[in-house]
Amino acid sequence: MLSSDTERESGSVRLDPIPSGFSGEALILQLSGLPIQANECKIVRRFLDALTSAVMGQWKITYEVFIHAAALQHKDGSSIHFSSKGKDWLPRLGLGVWPDRRPPAIWTREDFDNLGPGQKPRTLRNQVFQITHSPKAREEARNSMLGWGGMMQVMSADGQKFLERSREALLPAIKDPCFNCFPFYLPLLEGKSLMHGKADELNSWLCGASVYIRESPEDRGILIVSTESLQPIFKVLGASCENDKSVTWRVPV
Repeated sequence: MLSSDTERESGSVRLDPIPSGFSGEALILQLSGLPIQANECKIVRRFLDALTSAVMGQWKITYEVFIHAAALQHKDGSSIHFSSKGKDWLPRLGLGVWPDRRPPAIWTREDFDNLGPGQKPRTLRNQVFQITHSPKAREEARNSMLGWGGMMQVMSADGQKFLERSREALLPAIKDPCFNCFPFYLPLLEGKSLMHGKADELNSWLCGASVYIRESPEDRGILIVSTESLQPIFKVLGASCENDKSVTWRVPV
């Protein structure tokens, strides 16, 4: 985990496996917190740049970038920055859906009756924005929005087909008419999803994505899920395996 000054200053990231029945690979890059500290963010950004380039080069796939608005930390600063980039990024509004939670629906009295002291009701709309302008805009959005907790990157052979499969997988469970009219739907996953889901469920939740990357405030880190082993990619990046039993990777950047 990237939690100590020594690790941050060493210019490396540590990737810990998430125990699950998933046939692919699930890892967490744990952070000291969100928003990410500036020096830590630089290291993580370099890692994601290197990982993205290596995966694209070896697997011949591309990527889409999304911003999960409800997950942004320090919302004022991040929202202002995001809004200022509207004409450059052309964000398209969609809805994020947790496939292992109840489908999106309007609040009911039960939502408030079951709240404990200090608890807030569930997020009503998990709005996500797809960066649509250009590959350069996607890269800029990923790098400049990284650190606020809402950056997501999905790598697949065809971004449009991924969104079509996501709609097919996520929309049928949504019965509330307030939530079934979005142009696209995006799966929201956290570490708990991987630990508790069955292998066939997890594959269906990925909706055809090859690599799924999400800043996850729930895990205090960055979730990385891949349908294929990333170990060959890590080795290309000069990584070393810290623990043969748990397959913890240290990747220099």
